[in-house]
Amino acid sequence: MKATLTVLGSGTSMGVPTIGCQCAVCRSEDPRDRRTRPSILIEYGGKVVLIDTTPDFRQQAIRENMRSLDAVFYTHAHADHILGLDDLRPLSFRRRPYKIPLYATPEATETIRRMFCYIFEAKYKFGGLAQVELKPLDGPVELFEAVFEPVKVLHGDLEIVGYRFGLAA
Repeated sequence: MKATLTVLGSGTSMGVPTIGCQCAVCRSEDPRDRRTRPSILIEYGGKVVLIDTTPDFRQQAIRENMRSLDAVFYTHAHADHILGLDDLRPLSFRRRPYKIPLYATPEATETIRRMFCYIFEAKYKFGGLAQVELKPLDGPVELFEAVFEPVKVLHGDLEIVGYRFGLAA
């Protein structure tokens, strides 16, 4: 199966350039030195899968002309990997009545549920909520004829997950 992998962002947790930084890279006019926070998009068989919703997700999605999204996998629940979750709203509205599945470790799932409680609590009274569903990860996930295998990775002292799918990781 042919797949396309798009690097949406490859910057640091603060993005590049970083606010207030005067280093040569942050002052550079080279467009390659303007990097949003890390996320990738995988497209295969007419399906679109995202890894991480960074605070830059809205900008990344507009830049790449995203029109649909079928699933999201999270590597961990740090702010620079999850804070764009609310920007899934317009993509999720197009999927009604189906919700976009969000795959994450049980620990990350709990953090996401807490941080975005208004999405997951039925008592929220305002409209426009992202139509998403948390799915705790406990092993490989077969999704649209591809297998996403969680791979344990150290992020400093924190154990997080990367994903292997086909020949890519």
